[in-house]
Amino acid sequence: MWIGRSRKNPTALEIIEPFPCKIHCTQYNTAMKTIMLYVFLGLSLGASANQSRGVWFWYSSTSPYGSSNIVGTASLEAQTVGFLSARGVKRIYGSYKDRSIDEPAVIAAWNTRLHTAGISSQFLYSEPTWVEVASRPNLLAKITTRVIDFNTMPGRTTPEKFKAIHLDLEPQQLAAWDAGAYGKRTLENR
Repeated sequence: MWIGRSRKNPTALEIIEPFPCKIHCTQYNTAMKTIMLYVFLGLSLGASANQSRGVWFWYSSTSPYGSSNIVGTASLEAQTVGFLSARGVKRIYGSYKDRSIDEPAVIAAWNTRLHTAGISSQFLYSEPTWVEVASRPNLLAKITTRVIDFNTMPGRTTPEKFKAIHLDLEPQQLAAWDAGAYGKRTLENR
């Protein structure tokens, strides 16, 4: 499921379900990552309004729903936060690339808007190779420069900070997974 423009009313957003989805979809195509939000709503859309929901917010310069096009545009930010709040979303897992380094004021303002709406802003990382020991220094460097340095910047207020880091590491995307080099066999034996 994801959020997209309504076919009936192009100025409104709606939940779109392209195919039956289990609790955590592991076999989605790359095109879905270019959609603004990948919504995890639990077992059904009719779940309790008190249920805490989280949303993946992918960076995409080619999609009008990507974080690169919404964050920094006040009207789109307001529409997005309103839409999420109305649906009980309490966590947003945002992929922003280097924007917390290159545009810290924009990201700080976005985090503040989310905080004010009661939504936790969590930095999203998604790179399957980070499950490999050799790739971990790269992951740690990105966490340091994109989150830790951002959050500890002098004068940074609590509402401006990222509240957590969300890792979306899917080793089944690696060729080594199917080859049985480490992935599936290692995880199943734990």
